[in-house]
Amino acid sequence: AALSCGTIADAIKLESIYSVPNVTCGATQCPVIFVTGNNTSNATITKTALSIVPGASTAKFVSTVNNDVVVKYTIANTGTIASYAPIVVDFFNDINKDGLYTTGEPILYTQTINNGDATIPANGTSPEQTTAVFTMPESGICNVTAAIRLVNNNQICADSATLIPINFEAAQTTFTVCGKTNVTLGNLSNGATVSWSPATYLSATDISNPVFNYSGPALTAATDFVYTAT
Repeated sequence: AALSCGTIADAIKLESIYSVPNVTCGATQCPVIFVTGNNTSNATITKTALSIVPGASTAKFVSTVNNDVVVKYTIANTGTIASYAPIVVDFFNDINKDGLYTTGEPILYTQTINNGDATIPANGTSPEQTTAVFTMPESGICNVTAAIRLVNNNQICADSATLIPINFEAAQTTFTVCGKTNVTLGNLSNGATVSWSPATYLSATDISNPVFNYSGPALTAATDFVYTAT
């Protein structure tokens, strides 16, 4: 079983032992040992303190239900001793948005960091890690949280969890259209709240796939449309 962090009272016992030589038990020699005193002391258990540092993470539209997600991150060791053991990171949908993993919340992906990448000195940081692509509902994109949990990592004292900011990857970022031509921007959403800016020439600003219908004079500069999911 893993040792708990903190101070364990009277965990270490020291005894003073005196051995009497040349004592026989019948025809054979046998040891005679006296315990002349003992002392106990407390033991303090210290472990690493690991946390996730988010990097550039993206979600890509694949259907009206799901998005493909890739997360980049590093692991910081804010403890006073180095970490050497494999590190298990769970990515979950923090449905109740409390910043902690709660039983029943869907674990979307689990990644194990091994070998040199898992060797993190005190106050050090791991190399950047990248998950494989995992699929999840668009409605939970803003709740993706990475956790290093005690249940999987005996080298830590307590769970840590970090919300992962995720950028939506546009299906197409540049459009070339002729005057009086319509073009649909973005993709159909299944639940995310979105806003577009500016509103000029758009059919709506509060849906994920508005129609661009330019009806003004010839443009002399590019116009930017910002897609924000919250």
